[in-house]
Amino acid sequence: MSRLPAGTPSPSPAPDWFKHELKVSKDAEEWLKSVGPELFKNYEEIQKLWNHPATQFSLTLGQDTAFKAGIQKMAQEDGGARLLGYELVLLVILWVFRAWRLGKVNTWLTRIWAQIWVGALYWLCALLLVPALVWGDSFRTVFVQLVRASLRHFFA
Repeated sequence: MSRLPAGTPSPSPAPDWFKHELKVSKDAEEWLKSVGPELFKNYEEIQKLWNHPATQFSLTLGQDTAFKAGIQKMAQEDGGARLLGYELVLLVILWVFRAWRLGKVNTWLTRIWAQIWVGALYWLCALLLVPALVWGDSFRTVFVQLVRASLRHFFA
């Protein structure tokens, strides 16, 4: 992890309302010691894991009602077969498109460039366009909430 140069203001910590704390009462602590002393030896590591940004991010998403509603709606709609079919069609279309583009280029540098941008186009369509076609508004809601939570959490 790199250090900030001298004179650079440190990034602001996450807001207090955003942080979750793992609190164990004294009774629960004693119970944990009696039931599983080997588990309680790693309590500091568990506390570090709990305070890790990825864990906090997952907890934030888990508490977001719009995100949970979108995920539940997507799970109830059985779009797996349609998603697979659309992905296969996209794969074949972009496979043919890439072959056509590679037939038009003459140098190895433009071949590399064509491979890169057609690959990026495929992944963009496969991760955003196809699920939006299959699940519609519920996917859009989940995606927007995921982006908002990411911006709030990692760039706050």
